Amino acid sequence: MNQLVRKQVMVVHPLPVVRLGLKFMIDLGSEMQVCAEASTLARARTLLPRHQPDLVVVDTAMEDDQGFAFLKEVNSGCTRGVVFSRAMNTLSVQRAFQCGARAVISHQDSQEAVLSALLAVVEGRKHIAPCVTATLAGNFTMPGVQEINDAERLLSERELQIYYLLGRGCSVKEIAVRLSISAKTVESNEARMKEKLKLKNNSILRHAATLFVSRKDEQADFQSPASMREHFSAV
Repeated sequence: MNQLVRKQVMVVHPLPVVRLGLKFMIDLGSEMQVCAEASTLARARTLLPRHQPDLVVVDTAMEDDQGFAFLKEVNSGCTRGVVFSRAMNTLSVQRAFQCGARAVISHQDSQEAVLSALLAVVEGRKHIAPCVTATLAGNFTMPGVQEINDAERLLSERELQIYYLLGRGCSVKEIAVRLSISAKTVESNEARMKEKLKLKNNSILRHAATLFVSRKDEQADFQSPASMREHFSAV
């Protein structure tokens, strides 16, 4: 009798407890197994061609939202990307699917919901987990959501990366180094962002970016479970 070939999964997440919980859940079944783990996007980029997994589970909010760019890289080949994150809103979910995600899962989703989402992707279907759906409904009543949605709707992927780093207090030179681009490119993006967001000068742009990051952080805290240990206690 032929032995079942298990689908290979790579987990990319900054928190060890999350990686451990996902590995335990995934390896427990017979359809999938974790072949690699990474706590940084740089490490994930090294492991991806080496292991060529069927699925990559990634937290797009890690490293100042640069997980979205990595998600695009994942989906440029045969590997399918799955988002597993605590920071979810309507535009983040839309952005995830635009970057090629096949499923979006929240830290608050149950073991059964996580596995159902991954199996749906294995079967070639797109999937939004239950807690993400519930959170999306709740987002419409949260303060500051419109401002977040406007920025995420109007700005490009690169502009959002720069906007986020501006909101974290990074200088033009620091942003250029972190994103491996020139300072002139950063300044050109700043000019386009001011135009898109209808902001008069760089000081107002930086202030708006700071509020954006603050509200994103508040939103993530609002959506986060009481503790990751409690979340995985049922595993």
